Order: sequence, then C-alpha cells, then structure tokens
Amino acid sequence: MRSPNFRNDQTSFARALFHPDEESPANLVDPSGAHAPKRFGVYRNNVVVSLIDNLASTFPACHSLVGEEFFRALAREYALNFPPSSPLMIYYGDEFSQFLNQFKPAQQVPFLADIADIEYKRVKSYHAADGQRFNPASIADAPQDTLDSAKLKLHPSFYWSLSRFPAYQIYARAQAGKTLEGISFDEAEITLICRPEWDVQTQSISPNNKTALTALAAGFSLSTSVEIAQKSDPEFDLQALLTQLLAIGAIERFKFKSGATK
Repeated sequence: MRSPNFRNDQTSFARALFHPDEESPANLVDPSGAHAPKRFGVYRNNVVVSLIDNLASTFPACHSLVGEEFFRALAREYALNFPPSSPLMIYYGDEFSQFLNQFKPAQQVPFLADIADIEYKRVKSYHAADGQRFNPASIADAPQDTLDSAKLKLHPSFYWSLSRFPAYQIYARAQAGKTLEGISFDEAEITLICRPEWDVQTQSISPNNKTALTALAAGFSLSTSVEIAQKSDPEFDLQALLTQLLAIGAIERFKFKSGATK
C-alpha cells in the first residue's frame, strides 16, 4: 500500500537525484532499515552517466569537435539542469543547442550550438512521419499562373537550420573524423535536413534563402514568397531553391488555388 506521502516522496527523490549537493532522501533506507546515502549516490551517478551517454549518441559531431573529456563535462552539466521530461529517450536533448549558447565554457567553440541544432533536427527528421516524395513530372503541363499561386506541402521530416558559420561543412567534417583546416568560418550557411525514404539527408544552401523558406513554410504561395524574399534580396532565385528542395526530397506536393494537389 502506498504511503500517504508517496507523491511528495517521489518529488524529493527526483530533486535529490539531480542535485548532487543535496543529501539523499531521509526516508530512503536499505533492507536493514538504515539510511542509505551511498546506495543512492551510486544510483544517482548511474542515472547521470546514462544521460551523458545518451547525449553522446545523439550529438556525435559535437562530441568529435570538443573531445571526450570536454563533452562529458558539458553533457553532465546539461543532464543535471535539464532532466528528461519524457520517457522517450530518443528525444532527450531538445534544449541542448540553447544550453550550449548560454553555457560559457562551450562558447570557446562558438559554432557548437549550431552543430547541435543540426544533429537534433536530424533525430527529429528520422523519427518524423513518413511522407511522399514529389514527382516534378506531375506539374510539367501546369500553366505558369497556376504554379505562381500554388503553395507547397513540405515533407513532414523536413527541417532547416540557419547558422552564421558554415555549420554544414563543420558537421560533415566532424562526422567524417576530419579536421576543420581550410574552412572559412565567416561564411553563413543554411543546412537542409530531410528523410524522404529511409535515410536522413543533409545539404547546404545559401543563407539568402532564409526569407523564402520561412514564407513557404508559413503557407504563402510561390509568387508571394518570391515577393517577400526579393525585398531583402532583389536577385533571389526561386527556381534554384525549388531545385535544391526537390533534390533533398523536402517537397511532398503542390497545393493549387483550385483545391487540387499534385
């Protein structure tokens, strides 16, 4: 039978678990009835280590960039301050990128948070719902004005990440175990992320596409998205962006003004 204070006991247990400076719960005892702080300490350590290992698995490029010791130190800090909010550990680390932006030691590697953003969006892309890959031949005969007023239905696994650094290049080098020699760190980049079939794909495009991508994702038509984009970039090329979105499988279908989809 549960103690009448069961809920409070759970809260105290969980709090002590992620606050190493606090003593173990007073009502936590071993089989003999004695207070068991050492046993709780072992359990606390095992929980934190498992969360660190989970983060290392989710963010391998970040791990590669900063090394084992530094990564485990910052992952421990994250684990203690951001305990899991869901039993689905595949999604643990959803605030890791924001944490790295604010964690002073991580600012020694200013692009690290952007790499984490790419890696976590790859996780979300992998576990997203399946979708259909668009066939460009289906709109080959559509009149230009019909296309101009069309809206895009983006693939459910499509994400993108903007960085003031060449984050995709850095991510790719880190994943391959290569050095960052020769990379120009003052080049901004957008990374496209999508899983059109079995594997998650990533590729980079110019940051000039940010405004158009935002407009298309918000449900604006092709023509309106171009108008919005050209306010900040008069030479914006919609055809080039659509080609890149098609290449990665980011477009699921076109939605026409008539209500038809292709």
